[in-house]
Amino acid sequence: MGGTVTGANDEEWKALNEKVNSYPTSVNFTAIGSGGDDFVQLMIGAVESVLECAILEDDVKLILSSKGKYVSVRIRPVEVDSSDQVQAIYQAMKKDERMKYFLSTFGWEVTLHPQSPYLFWDAKFDSIVERSV
Repeated sequence: MGGTVTGANDEEWKALNEKVNSYPTSVNFTAIGSGGDDFVQLMIGAVESVLECAILEDDVKLILSSKGKYVSVRIRPVEVDSSDQVQAIYQAMKKDERMKYFLSTFGWEVTLHPQSPYLFWDAKFDSIVERSV
């Protein structure tokens, strides 16, 4: 089923995150926004700057919307040590106003089932959504 935490502050996010994740762990980061190559590079740079490591070209997947207005930038699993790092990456990506949605999925493989909720941060509405199927 799932739920939403609207206007969530850092502490609300951390409390929700601690319910479903443990660290260190591997995380996929996806940013969806308008823009071209510079948007893609800024999203990759946000992850690189927080984690202080290079993101390889093979670890980035791009998907353009049907009309080419939006691009999804998916950065394949990177190791994070804490929820603070996840939040710092989100904050770094959020500096670019073209970012509309942010998704972080935890673990090397995403398996959605009732015992496996995931967190989705809606940048447009600045809210956290906890989902499960």
